Amino acid sequence: MPSAKVILGSNIQKHICYLNVIARLSFTQIQDILKDTYQIHVSQGEIVKIINREAIKLRPLYEQLKVRIRGEPGVNLDETGWKLLIDGSNAYAWDMCGIESKETVFLIGESRGKGNADKLLQDFDGFVVTDDYGAYRKLPKHQLCLAHLIRKFRDLAKSSELDEKTRLHCKAEYQKLCLIYDDLK
Repeated sequence: MPSAKVILGSNIQKHICYLNVIARLSFTQIQDILKDTYQIHVSQGEIVKIINREAIKLRPLYEQLKVRIRGEPGVNLDETGWKLLIDGSNAYAWDMCGIESKETVFLIGESRGKGNADKLLQDFDGFVVTDDYGAYRKLPKHQLCLAHLIRKFRDLAKSSELDEKTRLHCKAEYQKLCLIYDDLK
């Protein structure tokens, strides 16, 4: 037997982080997957050490990225369902991206609640551009995304639920909105 301790390779360590952070698996589930798939036995203490070590390395970069994005005059916020790979349950992926840069940060939230937006925004003072999800409506300096507004008008203009007069009015307003959008482009 070699006298040196066995060290898990970087790929397994990355996989452990992925299983915990992205797939949101418990330590026991991670142990089972590693044992069943790779015949690797890892203690829960080792899993904690790996995740903490990677978090310490990445946290400063993540925080710097959030500060840079919050330094822009506006941000886009969005959320989407995030199906977990192992058990098929749902979580939510939240993103915040700057309106001037192409930088984006993600937060895998356990709920669709507004608390996730608050975590991303913190003390942000600029404009927040979002879809029409109700959790955003009480944000200060909130602005509805133009693409969502155009889509709503388009749907109203084509709606068979509206009476003819209302539908024609919506169609005319939709056409005006499209002209404004074309002018902005």
